[in-house]
Order: sequence, then C-alpha cells, then structure tokens
Amino acid sequence: MPTSILEDSTFWVASSFIIFILLTIKPLKEFFNNSLENKINSITKEIDESSDLKDQSIKLLEEMKKKQKDSDILVNKIIEDSKTNTVQYEKELKQRLKSTLEKREKNFQQRINNEIFKAEQDIKELIILTSIYVTQKRIEKNISTSDNNNIILNSLKKINF
Repeated sequence: MPTSILEDSTFWVASSFIIFILLTIKPLKEFFNNSLENKINSITKEIDESSDLKDQSIKLLEEMKKKQKDSDILVNKIIEDSKTNTVQYEKELKQRLKSTLEKREKNFQQRINNEIFKAEQDIKELIILTSIYVTQKRIEKNISTSDNNNIILNSLKKINF
C-alpha cells in the first residue's frame, strides 16, 4: 500500500481531473457563452425582423382599410350620381316623348283636317255636278222648246244685247 498521498495514483488522477476541469471550464464557459450570445443575437434579430414585418403588415392593413373606405365612398358616390342621372335622364326622356307625341298628334290632326277639307270639297263638287245634272235633266224634261226660246230671249233683253 502506498504510504504517502503523493504516491497514490488516485490522488494524481483526481488532481489531474480537477486541473483538467479547471483548465477547460473557462474555454467551455466562453464557448457556451459565445454560442448562447450568438443564439440570443440571432433570436433578437429574428424578433426585430418579425416586429418590423408586423409593423409593415399593420401599416399595409391600415392602408388597405383606408383604400377600402375610399373605394366604398367612391362606390356610394357613383351610385348616388347614377341615381341622380337616371332621374334626370328619365325626366328628359319623358319631356322628349311628350313633345314628340304632341308633334305627332298635331301632325295627325292636321292630316285629319286636310282630309276632312278635301272630302268636303269633293262632296261640294259632287253636289254641284249632281245638281247641275239633275237640273239639266229636269229642264230637258219639263221645259218645252218654245219656253226655252222665251227664256233665252228674256235673258238677252235683260243683258241688253
């Protein structure tokens, strides 16, 4: 058995292990600290990027909402304008239709009046011709030649011929 602690191999193995641990703790600590710090920086960077993306998304959403609101306002304005224009066009078309109907009615009435006048003229002419014809036939039938000669002589005397 070994007599002194310095001769004991367990002591030297334990001492070597402790020295090894002490010598490796600092580099391992720095390595793990650097690794963790790098990981923390990476995560922080991702969080910052995510935050920026979130801010951009919020801004974009606000812009889209504003554009949608503006579009809704524009659509409502267009609808209102089209209603107003429709009413105005309807009034104009009714007025045009009324005017056209009045003109056509006036033309139609003028044509009717012309046709009535023409028919009256034709009837008058027919009456005159018929009267002349009937009178001529009556005269031929009722007046003798001597009466006829007397009428002609009397007429010539009245004219002073």
